[in-house]
Amino acid sequence: MCKADIDRLASFQFTSAAANHLSDSDEAVKQSSGAAGEGAVAQTSCVVCMSEFINRQRIRELPCQHIFHVKCIDKWLKVLHTHSLTHSLTHLSTDWLARYCVTTLMMMMMVMVVMMMIVMMMMIVVVVVVVVMMIMVVVMMVIVMMMMIVVVVVVVVMMIMVVVVMVMSFVVISCNTE
Repeated sequence: MCKADIDRLASFQFTSAAANHLSDSDEAVKQSSGAAGEGAVAQTSCVVCMSEFINRQRIRELPCQHIFHVKCIDKWLKVLHTHSLTHSLTHLSTDWLARYCVTTLMMMMMVMVVMMMIVMMMMIVVVVVVVVMMIMVVVMMVIVMMMMIVVVVVVVVMMIMVVVVMVMSFVVISCNTE
């Protein structure tokens, strides 16, 4: 876009007092020569530089009703002109900006899908770890039970041996006394 086309776009003065009153009602947060702008979106930061608007800072509204710092969007629109994307202002507002907004939303949706997939994979890993831990607990319980059985068997065998030794001793003693 050339400078003349850019200068034809509306520019306003941001006021933080209006932002405090309008933040709950999703209305515009801008002012032009003391009069509030019409039909703007509730927006308190510039998406080009990602910083919040400051009181009395100049902002520019594009035909799609998005608002930006004048310096940020003017520089960006001039880059469009230098890269041979010379569209008329009407074409830019109805076609290119619409595609830009749709593309941005699609990218955000893709990021959300990827994040959801990552969360799902993390949940699967947690479930697998829990199942493995439960299996390990069951295996350890089986091992402990087997050890207890072995101990009980050993104790029973030792008691039987003690009884056998006592019986044999009694037999030997009774044989010797006769």
